Amino acid sequence: TMVKKPSIQLSKKFPNRDPLALRLLEKLLAFDPKDRPSAEEVHFIELVSSLMNMKVEIVLVFILV
Repeated sequence: TMVKKPSIQLSKKFPNRDPLALRLLEKLLAFDPKDRPSAEEVHFIELVSSLMNMKVEIVLVFILV
C-alpha cells in the first residue's frame, strides 16, 4: 500500500500564477479519479473563465476610451 502524504499547495510552489489556474490544476492532478473533474466540467470552467476575461477586457476598453 502507498503511504498518504500531505498535499503540496501549488500556490506556495508557484506564488505568482493565476489562482484560478492553480485551483484547476490541483483538481486535475487529484490522486483519486473520482475527485477529478470530467472533460465537460473542465470545458465549462474554461468557458466561464473566458467570459470573465472578456468582461474585464470590455470594461478596460470603456475605461481607456
